[in-house]
This record gives sequence, C-alpha cells and structure tokens, in this order.
Amino acid sequence: MKYGQIIDDMNNGIVRLTEYDFDSIEQASERLNKGYLSMSQHERTAAAIVNGRLDLLNHDDFRRPLIEMGRSWAHATIEMIFDHWEREMTLRADNPRYPAGDQRIFTRR
Repeated sequence: MKYGQIIDDMNNGIVRLTEYDFDSIEQASERLNKGYLSMSQHERTAAAIVNGRLDLLNHDDFRRPLIEMGRSWAHATIEMIFDHWEREMTLRADNPRYPAGDQRIFTRR
C-alpha cells in the first residue's frame, strides 16, 4: 500500500495518509454526488465537505466533524478537495476523471 505524508507542524510530527483514505473518500464523494446518503458517519462527513454540501453535516461548525473523523481523514478530505480542483482546472469536461456535479468547485451545474 502506498503512503503519503503530510507534515503536521502543530505536533512536529507526520500524519500518514494511505491510498485507502483517498479511495474511501473519493468513493464516498461519488456516492453522495449520485444522491446515495447511506454510508458511515465519517464517509458522509468527508463527502459532504469535499462536495461542498455543508448542509448535510450534523453541526453548524464544520470543524467539529473534521476533528471527530481524525487527523488522517481530515487531511485526506482537504487533499481530495485540491485533487478535484486540479482535475477541474486541467481536464476537459468530457474526461471521465473530471469531477462531476457537486464535486466541482467552479463549474457546478
């Protein structure tokens, strides 16, 4: 399994992210985009944040759900937002890897 590392300056340590983290969040984001809401709380939270659907969070303050999901998933969630943004900026809309629906930041329907 491949690992990514993000330096966590607050603790002078490293948060390790796995492909599992990214794959799980990406799949949850896709399911949410298709209207599927039945998933684990962490998946739903990550997908809601990635897809800009903060209305689906159980808290008015999105920071609490980020903390509850843990550092690795919180960091992976933010990385997924950047991944979608980069793909949206560099890929043609007809590319299968182009973000769909709520995953888009600038070209939402």
